[in-house]
Amino acid sequence: IMGTEIPAMLGRDKIMHRLWTNLTKPTPSNLSIIGPRYVGKTVIMNALAQRAAGEGSPYRFVSYWHLGHLTPASNEEFVTQLCKRLRDCFSSSKDDTSEYRKHLEENTFSNLVEVIELLDSENKAILMLWDGFDKPLGQGKLTAYLWEQMRTIFYGKKHKIVTATRKPLSELFRSQEVITSPFWNIFDLNPVKIEAFDDHDIDQILGQLAEHIFQPGAKTELVNWSAGCPPLLLGILNHIITDAP
Repeated sequence: IMGTEIPAMLGRDKIMHRLWTNLTKPTPSNLSIIGPRYVGKTVIMNALAQRAAGEGSPYRFVSYWHLGHLTPASNEEFVTQLCKRLRDCFSSSKDDTSEYRKHLEENTFSNLVEVIELLDSENKAILMLWDGFDKPLGQGKLTAYLWEQMRTIFYGKKHKIVTATRKPLSELFRSQEVITSPFWNIFDLNPVKIEAFDDHDIDQILGQLAEHIFQPGAKTELVNWSAGCPPLLLGILNHIITDAP
């Protein structure tokens, strides 16, 4: 059930329904996912990326970026990495994206905006998923000017963004100037909170173990032992599957 790679999403139907509904409604929202460490934010973000890249999605391109890895330490580095992420995203597309990629090779914000506006005019929406967004905000090296630039990418455009952090965005800012940036106003006022597995999630997970039947008391002890924490609960199930095939 759980391995060393990013695992497939188990349970979480209600969370995915909320995310997808907000991203596909007539006026889609920019969303913020929050939850403690090890609760499965990255698993959910990757599942969301797969869904957005599938059939029937209103998004032509999906760009996943984990900012906790090689975290940009300046405005310029942020724009450079963003351009690279988008070039990689376009390269994996079946569309002819050579024109977009060529414009992004200079890693300048002006060229980035030109590509973003061109895609918007062509009804080719991008869904950007920024995982580990705590890291660059917590370092305090990115200024309000950058976020004002980023606002022009999403405000009034078809392109949308979903961020994932451990704390609400408002608790991560390091300066008053950044706090007051209008960029943060583009996000839905109600962040999507990721917590431990609930009863519905656990029932769905246990239902996938076709060769095992869990009596009510066994399920109760499973919850008591793990508190629904994904790594603990799935780790216990791995042991059960191994010890009682």
